[in-house]
Amino acid sequence: MTNLWINNHLDIRYYIGNGILEYVCGLPQGEAWKIRGMKGHSPEDFRKFNLEREKLVNERMKDKQVQNKLTDFIKETLFVFNALIGEKKNKIKQYLDKEFYFILGAPRSGGTFLFRNIADSVHFPWEKLLQKMIHDNIPNGFFMRDKGEDINALGWRSPKKHLNVLFQISQMLVYFQREVADKPVVVKNISFCYAVRLLDSIFEENAQYIVSIRHPGGVSLSRSKGYGVENNQTEKESDFHIWYTLYHEVVRDGLPKGKIIPLLFGDEMNNFLKDFYKKHSPDIEPEKLSLFNREYDTDFWNKEEFREKMDYLVSLWDIKGLKFPKITEIL
Repeated sequence: MTNLWINNHLDIRYYIGNGILEYVCGLPQGEAWKIRGMKGHSPEDFRKFNLEREKLVNERMKDKQVQNKLTDFIKETLFVFNALIGEKKNKIKQYLDKEFYFILGAPRSGGTFLFRNIADSVHFPWEKLLQKMIHDNIPNGFFMRDKGEDINALGWRSPKKHLNVLFQISQMLVYFQREVADKPVVVKNISFCYAVRLLDSIFEENAQYIVSIRHPGGVSLSRSKGYGVENNQTEKESDFHIWYTLYHEVVRDGLPKGKIIPLLFGDEMNNFLKDFYKKHSPDIEPEKLSLFNREYDTDFWNKEEFREKMDYLVSLWDIKGLKFPKITEIL
């Protein structure tokens, strides 16, 4: 006997996404987009909307038919999940054999703008799908990163989180197979910045990673205006830390088999979309990014400590054979 194998029961609870519960409960799929919008929304209105949806889910989950639908969905998810953890992707080719566009980047950096336009160009019907399945919701960020968002933290690499993230990606794949089996898929999730290597192990050459990049000063001020947060020094420093960590993590584990496409907020995004539409939807004119004149705290953002870290990202991406823009203008 040269090898001995044992089976071990792992005491791990697996997370079922809220979007899946809404899906099996039969809640209308496109309603969240009407409340959330694509160019800003009231956080309070969106919170109330989600609370109402939660109440409906809790009520409908008492129904035996809904429970059976959830059981059926979980069984299919477990089939995909076991194929992923068992490295038997040949069993789930039908779930993976399409193009996947993952929109990454810091919050308020143009990611939703890219998501909407890329989805429209490849005829991915985002408006008819659950927002919680395709836009900053699943996998849950708790499983993707560690508290504090420190550079080189374990995040999804810790065993329990790793398996939970795979289980949530499996839920996504089942949902897409049921709803848009014959379409390319477009997903925006900031948390995927932490897990490009994990996505690569699943999707390989079928994935493209579109990375929206904006000056941290523009990100910080836009965030404060969008969410009613005071743009003081503490908030700016926190925003920069998150900004820096996200773009560092994208290339932390090396290059994926799929293509990484960094896009600077502004004309570079518009030019990319113009070419993208020519290829995928030549009869449609792409939307142009709206830019606003705002008073930025240039003295704060020109501090040497920020410039040095931004320059380091340029060098780090260059080592990987990628071009991270040397950002000079705050937009």
